[in-house]
Amino acid sequence: MQNNGRMRRELIKGILIMGMGLLVSCGSPNKTYNKLPLDATILAFGDSITYGYNAPREASYPTILSELSGMEVINRGISGEKAFEGRIRLQNELETYRPELVLIELGGNDFLARRSENLVKEDLRAMIGEVKAHGAIPVLIAVPEFSMTAVVLGMPSDASLYRELAKEEEVLLISNAIGDVLKHESLRSDQIHPNSAGYYQLAESVYEALKKAGLL
Repeated sequence: MQNNGRMRRELIKGILIMGMGLLVSCGSPNKTYNKLPLDATILAFGDSITYGYNAPREASYPTILSELSGMEVINRGISGEKAFEGRIRLQNELETYRPELVLIELGGNDFLARRSENLVKEDLRAMIGEVKAHGAIPVLIAVPEFSMTAVVLGMPSDASLYRELAKEEEVLLISNAIGDVLKHESLRSDQIHPNSAGYYQLAESVYEALKKAGLL
């Protein structure tokens, strides 16, 4: 009887471990790319987190990413922007800067406004399609969902729509980069924005993810 109980526990443990492995593997498509040339342009497209709200302009994550990579990174973050607004302006940005790579970071303001996640997802999907149509590589940066756990307890987690969308559209997802900053009081200026040190960590996370994917 004891042996049967032990075997049953080991079987359940094995199933749980397998399940956890599946959850991790589904988090982001395992994509690899050709390395970008050093003269390539990266467009950082997003809201206040891309802009660098509550920090000096030179401390924004696109500026730091440019320093880390040695490449041109254009900061086109607009504070307060929602996904549907970004969808409207993206084409002009693509035509103006003609980037090889576009980092898309949007959705946080939509979540704060309690906008439907399905609508946010489709706005982001349209932006991914627009980037591809211009011959550039889209990269999605996941944004934490709005919840009492995230805001009050300081335990943000990525909204599930980013993982789903990245898998559906087969694009690189940079997950947990923002959430890992916002969970530390020393790295944020308020509940939803990093401080200078937080933006630096965010830039390092983005840089390492792009390197791992073979882009840098």
